[in-house]
Amino acid sequence: MAGFEKEYVLGEASWRQRLARDWRLATHLLRVFWMWATVGRKLRRATEEAEREGRALTIDRLRRGRV
Repeated sequence: MAGFEKEYVLGEASWRQRLARDWRLATHLLRVFWMWATVGRKLRRATEEAEREGRALTIDRLRRGRV
């Protein structure tokens, strides 16, 4: 994976290059939001359930999607 500067800092770039960069950033942010909304919800629910039952939460036993 390229570093942030190589991936997102374009310098003197054309509008097409800037638009492509903005599109990549937008899709990345949407992916992060989706993971937070779905996997984060599963983790919060599992944590609450473990606290109610008074047991330790083993993260490795959680069902995962694409994480």
